[in-house]
Amino acid sequence: MSGNHAIIAPSALALTVACQAWVQLARGLPPEPDTEETMQGNAADWVAKQYAAGNEVPYGTPIPMPGDFKVDYDMIHGAKMWADVLGYGAVSGTPIVCERIHPTDCWGEPDGWQYFPIEQLVRLPDYKYGFGIVDVFECWQLIAYATGILDTLGLDDTQTHVEFIIVQPRAHHKDGPIRRWKVLASQLRGLVNKAHTAAMRAWPPGMPQLQAHTVPPQATTGAHCVHCPARGVCETYQHASAKVVEYVGRSQHVALEPEAVGVELAILQDAAELIKGRITALEAQAEAHLRAGKRVPNFHMEPTSSRLEWLPNVTEAELLAFGQLVGKSIYKPEPPLNGKNSRVVTPTQAVKAKIIDPAVISEYAARQPGGMKLARTSTTEARKAFGANPA
Repeated sequence: MSGNHAIIAPSALALTVACQAWVQLARGLPPEPDTEETMQGNAADWVAKQYAAGNEVPYGTPIPMPGDFKVDYDMIHGAKMWADVLGYGAVSGTPIVCERIHPTDCWGEPDGWQYFPIEQLVRLPDYKYGFGIVDVFECWQLIAYATGILDTLGLDDTQTHVEFIIVQPRAHHKDGPIRRWKVLASQLRGLVNKAHTAAMRAWPPGMPQLQAHTVPPQATTGAHCVHCPARGVCETYQHASAKVVEYVGRSQHVALEPEAVGVELAILQDAAELIKGRITALEAQAEAHLRAGKRVPNFHMEPTSSRLEWLPNVTEAELLAFGQLVGKSIYKPEPPLNGKNSRVVTPTQAVKAKIIDPAVISEYAARQPGGMKLARTSTTEARKAFGANPA
């Protein structure tokens, strides 16, 4: 294994299966800047790992990760959930090579896994902190890890079951925050073959030595484009987005039959995902230009305002006293943690609920300095910037 990241990474295998062209398109591109959501996810992942290791980090502890985050109750709730699912004796922090997906360039580090010889069971949970639903059924990332674990242990896939588990504390799903899929490992062969075929098309062995006339893999657009690292340079994606804009711009005066409504609605929902991905790609490029001191028409950078947070010296007992004065609870209406409801309301919620007077909230809460974000420049702002008098 060379480098920090595999070219055919299990974490991006779903994208590789959907579109093989992205791998080569993304090679050499600068990494996309971390968003607030990704930094928060990394911070929450750190908290989860601490709890899984038996180190219960208290509320308000600064997290040694980019983003200047502190441990909050959502992170603690998710970390406890993850620690309960992971259990004791799990293997974590160890890379797994997935040769059945790609013979030379596929590896990754599972969040944790266990093998139970008596039950002939591989248990493979994964922690996701984001709000976007991650389906445990036929999860490509976990399937790749499973092949590597089976091969590492030399297990017979006709005798071994694999239990895939997704732990996603903040995503609303009909099956709850902990979702499981148990399957006989041999039943994964068809999916593994599909992933292997896609990986080999995306990155054939000896790829750097291939002749220039080699036909590149074909780009395929779809909902997967939204988070593709190559979406900013993909010509196929650009053309698809342009076609969507052109189509949506056409006037429609005809009342459609139910069948036509269903078809067009599905098409437009898929198209909306394409446009969403294109917007985020261009936003990243615009922000990079502006931070480099270049002018981007219609856009500028402006400071963000962070959310109101309790000051470090404000205790739960003090907030409880405020609540008792007005006869209101200071706790969020959510399930208790380990029998104790310790999820106190935010300062903003306390003001709205009239637990604390808005005139004195500044003595107990404050906003941390925010960063800079991309913003649209209004016509008036543009006229002022160039010295024109507003009409």
